Amino acid sequence: MDSFAAFFASSNGDAVVENGSVVAFQLVAASGYALGPPIAHVVGAADIRLASMVVEIDAAPQATRALPNYPNPFNPETWLPFQLNQQADVDILIYDASGSLVRRLELGQFNAGYYVSRDRAARWDGTNEAGETVAAGVYVTELRVGERRLLRRMVLGK
Repeated sequence: MDSFAAFFASSNGDAVVENGSVVAFQLVAASGYALGPPIAHVVGAADIRLASMVVEIDAAPQATRALPNYPNPFNPETWLPFQLNQQADVDILIYDASGSLVRRLELGQFNAGYYVSRDRAARWDGTNEAGETVAAGVYVTELRVGERRLLRRMVLGK
């Protein structure tokens, strides 16, 4: 669990919420992915008195998911975001439309968390195992997390 603080006062120190007001929080990555479900907090007298509150949010993913690549369609590279609800070894396999393996990205072990930003997500440069640029078309990514296999479709445009 992580704690986050919110402050409720105007520039002159007046309260901007009332006792019983409901404030909703949603953690969102810079890339736009929601990091966990929204959290609602009912403002109490202590919150009003302090003009602030602290809310505990469990930002750990509830499920392991392969998220849509970005951009899609892409050329020449794309990033492949995912989230893990537990520590695991992660591989991403990329197949062409006929089902042939084009590229394997052996990412290694990751802690539970969100890997959705450009600097944390996996990246594919549009090349095969030999380093050759692949043809435009539809490709399938397979996120392998332990025994789980999660598939997504993406399009390489030229």
